[in-house]
Amino acid sequence: MKIRVLDTNVLLDRPIEKIIDSFPPCKIILPLAVIHELDNFKGLDDQRGLYARSAIRFLDGLRPELHKGVHLKTGHFIKVEINHADVQLPEFLSKNLIDKRILAVSKGIMEEEPLELITQDICTRLIADILGIPAEKIT
Repeated sequence: MKIRVLDTNVLLDRPIEKIIDSFPPCKIILPLAVIHELDNFKGLDDQRGLYARSAIRFLDGLRPELHKGVHLKTGHFIKVEINHADVQLPEFLSKNLIDKRILAVSKGIMEEEPLELITQDICTRLIADILGIPAEKIT
């Protein structure tokens, strides 16, 4: 089953159900950094805040097993990834930034299984290319 790691900006682009439905059944990985970032956006009074709150409510409905992974009726598997935060990235990339933490998780998982990072951020896709992480935007 194909693995897709989602960046926060994907979850702020449209409702999470539509995002999931846009992929054939696959493993959807949300780095813990994405959950923290959604928490920062949930208070906004714009579309991003609405989608952040929607995603948080959706994920809350999958508790308490979300950190282990949950099979959805759609055939997808979704998991919040709490590992791989200590993956070494080149020194020119600071791991303190959220994007770098998402890249570190992607790189760590990729050492075990092939994956695709899904992000709307062009710069993150460019950095992913440098690190050898396949990256695409959601269509």
